[in-house]
Amino acid sequence: MFNEKSIAIIKSLIPVSNQFIFRTPRTNFVDEYKQVVGSLNTELLGENFPEEGIAVYDTSTFINTVQLINNPKIEYDPESHVVSIHNDVSKIKYLTSDPSIIEEVDYKIIESTKKVQTVLEFNLNKDVFNTLSKASGVLKDLDTIVISKNGDVVISLDTNESFNKINNKFELKIDDYKDNGFTGKEIKIPKESFLKLPKMDYTLEVKYNEERDAYRLILSNKLLEFVVSVIQ
Repeated sequence: MFNEKSIAIIKSLIPVSNQFIFRTPRTNFVDEYKQVVGSLNTELLGENFPEEGIAVYDTSTFINTVQLINNPKIEYDPESHVVSIHNDVSKIKYLTSDPSIIEEVDYKIIESTKKVQTVLEFNLNKDVFNTLSKASGVLKDLDTIVISKNGDVVISLDTNESFNKINNKFELKIDDYKDNGFTGKEIKIPKESFLKLPKMDYTLEVKYNEERDAYRLILSNKLLEFVVSVIQ
């Protein structure tokens, strides 16, 4: 329970949410602004969390606590909601939270979004993420991620202030993509929603719900799935 690989992945998710109910086969979560819904496949991590889940209100503190002990054995008592973290010389008891105080989302939100038409798809690797993050740190006035296709597919850092026609801009061209009706379109995502995702390789899909005339993004790999809201 809470093996090294899981801890590394969980730490990378803390910018998205610091509160989780850890379950197997999936741990679902949402960011505080309701802009990002995520799901972690804990089964692929080799975890076997209890059906009722382990609720952690302050995941950052919890993970730091786990890492205080070298090569720990970790056990959970569902009656007391206490996680025992110990080795031959040290032991910590960590009281977890009441699941009712942590907002959890239904995986059906992700499932239903996956069924919507994909109008653009491409691979987004961690190098692109890192480049966008570095550019964001330098060009601090840019607050929006823009995905557009007017000839080339471009992912860029821009501003959402439409009245400001002259401003800084940073662009990256995507060479390999599948276009199914996205030509001439442009969608905008708050920079904070996009760049706080773990820096990993993903398949990025732009989803379009024709009935609602609304776009969303899905970023996914074997371990993680995210639905990200766009600026309407």
